[in-house]
Amino acid sequence: MKKALVLAMGIALTAACGAWGAEAATIQSTSTQEAAAVNSTTAPTEKAAESKLPERSEAVNSAWLPGLEAGLEIYHTKYTEPNVMKNSGMMYGVTGAYTWRCKPIVPRFEARLAFGEVDYTSHIAGTLDGIPDTAFETRGLLGHDFPVKTTTLTPYAGLAYRYLRDDSSGKVTSKSFYGYNREANYIYSPIGVATATPMGRGWTFGATAEYDLFWFGKQFSHLSDVSPSLPDVTNDQNDGFGWRGSLRFVKQFRRNSLVIEPFVRYWHIFTSEVSFGGIEPDNQTVEAGIDVGVTF
Repeated sequence: MKKALVLAMGIALTAACGAWGAEAATIQSTSTQEAAAVNSTTAPTEKAAESKLPERSEAVNSAWLPGLEAGLEIYHTKYTEPNVMKNSGMMYGVTGAYTWRCKPIVPRFEARLAFGEVDYTSHIAGTLDGIPDTAFETRGLLGHDFPVKTTTLTPYAGLAYRYLRDDSSGKVTSKSFYGYNREANYIYSPIGVATATPMGRGWTFGATAEYDLFWFGKQFSHLSDVSPSLPDVTNDQNDGFGWRGSLRFVKQFRRNSLVIEPFVRYWHIFTSEVSFGGIEPDNQTVEAGIDVGVTF
């Protein structure tokens, strides 16, 4: 169902942008012919000045740069179940985004994939280092640009899916507790605003503030990794919330832009429903790091 939803969203965005893209191509062709006629009578000094203008000038004051953006991220993650346990460690990943400059709505698709290892600490079960973690997230967003003097505000909302795999199967803690594979799945709606303000010399500064409306989650605990006689448990998570914020520094070049974005992401998921006599405890996640990318 999730794949069908993403596919439907992609088809809708493609259709919405297709008509605008055809119109834009016609306008661009006409504009190019007119520009050629004007340039043929322009003085050499004016031609030289024109050649120095950035080709991506339309993107300078946009919170979301049009086209493809790809990058690398590194962040520290800390997962806590109060009075029970905590996981903490470093994650390393790749990020990607694509923005369609449709009018008046600006669609954007984002995805990220990260890997790393975390260390487990519990006053009950002891300690365990080097647990492999995998994080994956996809987000479909719709925004709208509002120019306010020299700044552009882009409020947005959308639908997103977050996945986290924490696999301690086959490992044993310092107090002889056996580990098992855990998988967290969240469906949520990002609701936020992004800004962009040109600072001169090709630099743009922006910021993003976002509230994540948690719809539901499912936690899969593969207890059969401990013993085949134990059942695998699925806990429904119905309550929680998240938020995230970032600062965005963009250096524009003639054909590409460099993006540097330090960020913080936070989740608080409340105690789950009971399943097979067990629950997924109240938990909090904090991720802090930096993303460095390039636009194409």
